[in-house]
Amino acid sequence: MITITTMPRTFRFKGQDLPDPNPSLTPKEVGKRYAHQFPELLSAEPLPPTVKNGVEVIEFKESFGTKG
Repeated sequence: MITITTMPRTFRFKGQDLPDPNPSLTPKEVGKRYAHQFPELLSAEPLPPTVKNGVEVIEFKESFGTKG
């Protein structure tokens, strides 16, 4: 029988690790959840996950728009 387990996730923004508030949320939803602490997350994009020490790490990259 095959057993499927989910890998624990952590989110990284500006070098700070943020715990996963809810494994059922998408990375974009997690960004919205943390936006009260980090307003820049509202426009940030999650990068593809990497795996380090058995933990899925999803980093947010700030999006900068052009003015004018």
